[in-house]
Amino acid sequence: MADRSDLSQMLRFVCVGVGVAALFMLLTYALVSGGAPLFWASVLAYVVCFVLAYLMQRFWTFEAKHPHREALPRYLALQGACAVFSGLVPQAAVDHFGATHLVAAGLAAFTAGVLMAA
Repeated sequence: MADRSDLSQMLRFVCVGVGVAALFMLLTYALVSGGAPLFWASVLAYVVCFVLAYLMQRFWTFEAKHPHREALPRYLALQGACAVFSGLVPQAAVDHFGATHLVAAGLAAFTAGVLMAA
């Protein structure tokens, strides 16, 4: 059975993930509503959320247990791939399936979450 510190860390991890996913969806929607192209709005929102999530996960969730030279390159590689897919999926949904911008923003957040969980 997991001890109390493991459960606490898991709860912090989920809180950061859900919070940043919601922020990502809202930023994407706001940027698109303001006239930004969907792909670039999604990628820009992802970059903002990447920085926030990395800092929060590193210093709050995992309490900086690994040096940046180890943690950052791995996190950056994973997040780079996620950023591209989080831009492509909603763009395809709008272009090929007529999805609304709100649905596209939700798909972007969902795509990023699925890729992070894989």
